[in-house]
Amino acid sequence: MSWNEKTNCNDYIEALEDLIDVLTSDNVATAVIVAGGTNFEVGEILDIDATGAVSTSVAQVEVTAETGGIIDTIRVYRSGAYTTDPTNLTPNTLSTTGFLADGTAAAGPAGAGATATLVMETIGWTVLSRRRVAITAAIGNGGTGYTGADVVTVQGGILWPGGSAATFTVDSVTGGVIDSVTLASAGDYEVIPANDVQVTGGTGNDDAELTVTWTDSTGVENAVVLQGNAGAETDPIVGIFLYSDRLDATGVSTIYNWAVFGMTAWSDQFSMYDQANITPGFELSPQSLAVDTINGGCFLPLKNSGTDLEWAISVTGRRVVMSFLVDTPADTEAQVSFGLYSPFGTANELPYPAYIAGTTDRPNARYDDSTSEWGGISQIMSRSLNGPTFAWTLESGWVPLNAASLSTDITPTIAYGQGSNGTAPAVRAWLWPVGTGAEIAGNDQIWNTSSTTFNFSTDQLVLAVSPTQIYPTPGSGGTAPPLYPLTAGQTQSTGSLFRLFGEVDGVFWFSLADTGLTSRDRIIFGATRYKVFQNGTRSDVWSYMAVRED
Repeated sequence: MSWNEKTNCNDYIEALEDLIDVLTSDNVATAVIVAGGTNFEVGEILDIDATGAVSTSVAQVEVTAETGGIIDTIRVYRSGAYTTDPTNLTPNTLSTTGFLADGTAAAGPAGAGATATLVMETIGWTVLSRRRVAITAAIGNGGTGYTGADVVTVQGGILWPGGSAATFTVDSVTGGVIDSVTLASAGDYEVIPANDVQVTGGTGNDDAELTVTWTDSTGVENAVVLQGNAGAETDPIVGIFLYSDRLDATGVSTIYNWAVFGMTAWSDQFSMYDQANITPGFELSPQSLAVDTINGGCFLPLKNSGTDLEWAISVTGRRVVMSFLVDTPADTEAQVSFGLYSPFGTANELPYPAYIAGTTDRPNARYDDSTSEWGGISQIMSRSLNGPTFAWTLESGWVPLNAASLSTDITPTIAYGQGSNGTAPAVRAWLWPVGTGAEIAGNDQIWNTSSTTFNFSTDQLVLAVSPTQIYPTPGSGGTAPPLYPLTAGQTQSTGSLFRLFGEVDGVFWFSLADTGLTSRDRIIFGATRYKVFQNGTRSDVWSYMAVRED
């Protein structure tokens, strides 16, 4: 799908609500011209008629062909996120924004009279769990011995850290049997108990049961578990936890961050902490969702106020790429991505290979931290062997990834990251040549399992990668390097371990040198568009990624 974007997100809490909306709401999947109107030009961005709609992100279309100012074809430019669809999907009236896709103003008189047929669909991500509160309850079993005004407390479930259980007031009874109740306190739950819930307290015999109606707890720090729709035997599952319970590295300023966790399955019988095969980052306390200060993990340094967050989200059923621009006092980038790699294995081998990727492995990193470097999905920065990016393998569980450093002439030289014993696996998010593992492993000039450096020239690299997966980047006075598919692989500094995890769908490395581009610009190759992002606080020419608009 095309990008969704928002330029005025209030804080790290609203940003999570927005992500959930984009993943689970309707979006404009296709748009086909009904009436071409007049005075339009190629590249012009048009708003749709959103009458009756409720949305987190609004949809727009782009003119891709016209004849004499009459639109021939359009494409979805922003797909939008709609909890309530627009009233008129066909014919839907299109109106010009006055701007082209490159940000320049449209020429000539304003276009008018265009209509289109819109088709809505959902991507298919689902919410498996999130912070919940009670709102009402019906009587499942009225129990015995109760009197009016009794207050009963819901049993079971897993409370949000520091939260309390929901309570209800008994409104009426008949012979000690509860007839009705009203909410006294909503409670605060990470995992809600299954209906009918047992209740205790009051004058009764603790044998009453209630059928409780729950709702999402919004506008507060949250824990959410999301499942993708990859069309695979096992879909990607990710947990996102918001926290502001610590100061930054200076010990002065409070942080307002996300922690992101991958897992291979979900059970509503356990807290997020207790899920099977969860990535590192939780403190070792079964009732605590606080993030660990030592063991690393996958974190995003965001912000709590000021309408200073600008986000862009690219979503498929298989994976999510979300990039934040955090403003004031200085612009910084933060990215998160999670999902499944394009598989080298078969469907029944999933969830291998799953991945999560964040910005930093420091839980106390703050958005205005100017003393350290952050990375992103294609230029990972890590101070430890524990994040901020992980790949799942059946053999080894969650394996932390590290990234290569590159010089501007695309001749990489990199020392393997090793454990203290010198034999731990080093994992690289890398621009991998196409071919089988055996073919690549046998070519020491491409991936040398015995040397401590990569050694290959520009010519060797081009020959090693399939021409169908290399795309020339636009130059501004010279030949710029191509786009390379971002692929993760692993080798050992000693020994013969070698394996590929797969490509991150639609994400590419490239050199910014000689392109004239900056972060959030677009690359256009015919009908295919890519959006450019800087990885974290990195600014060298190889620390940018291009994400394809599908």
